[in-house]
Amino acid sequence: MTDRAQGGGNRYAGTAQKVVQAGTVFGGIRIDTSKVPLLPAPNQLPATVAHFTGREADLRQLHSLLPDDDAHEPATLLISAIAGMAGVGKTTLATYWAHRIRDRYPNGALYVNLQGYSNEKVADPGPVLGSFLRALNVPDAEIPADVASRAALFRSLLTERRVLVLLDNAATPEQIRPLLPGSPSSLVIVTSRSRLSGLIARNGARPIFLGLLSDTEAMRLLRRIAGDARIDSEPTAATALAGYCAHLPLALCIAAARVVVNPHKAIEELVAELSAERNRLDFFNTEDEETAVRAVFSWSYRSLSPDAAKMFRLLSLYPVPVIDIPGTAALAGISKKSARDLLRLLFDGHLLESQPGSAYRFHDLVLAYASECLEADEPPSSRAEALQRISGWHEYLRLREHTVAHTTEWGRATALRQAGEHALFFHWHDEAIPLLKESATIFSTIRDHRGAGLAHLGLGEAYRKLDQQHRCIQHLQKAADEFAKANCRVDSCTALHKLGKAWARAGNPGKAQGALQHTLQIMESLGKTADADLVLKELAEITADAAPHRDRPLE
Repeated sequence: MTDRAQGGGNRYAGTAQKVVQAGTVFGGIRIDTSKVPLLPAPNQLPATVAHFTGREADLRQLHSLLPDDDAHEPATLLISAIAGMAGVGKTTLATYWAHRIRDRYPNGALYVNLQGYSNEKVADPGPVLGSFLRALNVPDAEIPADVASRAALFRSLLTERRVLVLLDNAATPEQIRPLLPGSPSSLVIVTSRSRLSGLIARNGARPIFLGLLSDTEAMRLLRRIAGDARIDSEPTAATALAGYCAHLPLALCIAAARVVVNPHKAIEELVAELSAERNRLDFFNTEDEETAVRAVFSWSYRSLSPDAAKMFRLLSLYPVPVIDIPGTAALAGISKKSARDLLRLLFDGHLLESQPGSAYRFHDLVLAYASECLEADEPPSSRAEALQRISGWHEYLRLREHTVAHTTEWGRATALRQAGEHALFFHWHDEAIPLLKESATIFSTIRDHRGAGLAHLGLGEAYRKLDQQHRCIQHLQKAADEFAKANCRVDSCTALHKLGKAWARAGNPGKAQGALQHTLQIMESLGKTADADLVLKELAEITADAAPHRDRPLE
């Protein structure tokens, strides 16, 4: 194989597994040319389920991500992110598709359950990379200790290799990124209950948002598990059974399994059990917690922040199916911005479904679970307060709608004031202020001074609660002026009393004393001695506090 060439060099031709190049060698030399045993290319994909049904459109969308010609790989790494609610069949679809395209990736298929939503601890990328490296024939002694080095070695090994990587049940993009190959020759499939917006934005993942099964697909799944004969014997009951499962694949599989294991029980009897609202989720219990509907929902619930979890519970009290942002803010007693952010979090976690017009709704079974969480985790006082707020909100909507029904200006202005005062009672200032301003304008136009005074009185109260003292004083002064024009002395007392206290809060005791003294004069003329005693006490306190100070203008 070798000979000595001129110039003292070694010349070699042919192929070999091991080659030693040396100058002068002394002693006996033995070269072991036997092959080093290697593990076969990994094929870690779980088995597909026997009853896989439907999903033709989703499979077409997934397949469209692949290049038409296997000889031409894409320019960048393909990442398919399959997202959807608990029990919708993300893992089933991902596994089924991975097996269908497995021959495109001859160098192996890697799989891991990242435990993003489960009873187990969320998988750390370090041990996952260690497992992948071992499957790729890296000895334990050569596996780096830190995550960054393991990820770098993983990317190096997969360079120009065609490997399929299925990352199942992921929690966050941060958990996924160290597990991504660096070259475009491989394919990554991710499943998650999160929408993984960060993975889409930063890593170019192609999202597939998995929905519920259609009516046809739901019945086909029941047939695949329970058998045509059983379903055909009670078609009406079988259709009702699919309806109570709300077209969720996991629920349908459990219901079909109950048909199978109860051969002497009519499907109609199972439907009767399922129709009892309080027992609805009990019907979907199994001996395996991994497949019980209540359990898989609980993993999503436990992943929420405290504020989002509270919102999830309270939303089960929402009196209509479509949930909007203002109503949610009223229900929880929070700002519209906070309500919008929390609804988005629940939507991103697939605990709410989107509706047109920035609205949302619950899946029927998720609503049943939210109701259970409300009863278990929300104090009765909190539930009662939320119910009062949401009832008040819908009464407010009725009053606001009533404002357009009036044919007279006075009727419309009165309805606007009543709706505004109702909103003010519940501290919905952004709703109350525009209504009260419009009411005040109409009353002033038609010279109804008392009506205008009441509207300005409400505006003064709104700005007091918002701690906007300058605007509070402006409207209280207008209220007092309007009541004086209408010769409404009782209302004048109310406005002047509030005005005096507003001036005191604003740090102008002189103005406060003037308004309260005016209040006293009217009260004495009305014979309201008890009220006058209260105002005298307040006046004395303001006078005592103001003694060392000079009046200063409102800033």
